[in-house]
Amino acid sequence: MKNTVITIIILSLVMFFSCQNAENNKKTNQEDKKSTETEESSEVKNENFDDFYAKFISDMDFQMERVHFPIDGKYYEEGDAQEWTKDNWSYIKTNISDIDRNEYDVTIEKTDESVSHKIELPNSGFSMSYKFSLIDHKWYLTEMNESNF
Repeated sequence: MKNTVITIIILSLVMFFSCQNAENNKKTNQEDKKSTETEESSEVKNENFDDFYAKFISDMDFQMERVHFPIDGKYYEEGDAQEWTKDNWSYIKTNISDIDRNEYDVTIEKTDESVSHKIELPNSGFSMSYKFSLIDHKWYLTEMNESNF
């Protein structure tokens, strides 16, 4: 009888510690899963340029939010170079893909960090250039030059 009691006690202790280990493993796995989910959700994706650009040229309020004033570049009015400000801002509403390439020279340069557009009317003195930059995972217009001599 004494052996039976000792065997029962030993089996009970083994089962108790096995359950504890299983519970601890379950908690550890749940914590690891939460940690992985948190790391994945903390990775911020960069804004898609094409989606940004479509909204930029169609929504004036959004455009004003995404022009990174003070903006680099100038516009030339009657031969004088003027700096861009919120007060003299010229709303950009033409999509570069809609520019007639038979009439205008159009250049688009893209990198992961910036997109540049240049539009020129040959032999006229007219040109425009824009530079969009990725800042904190969002696109902003950071430079604009416009001339019409």
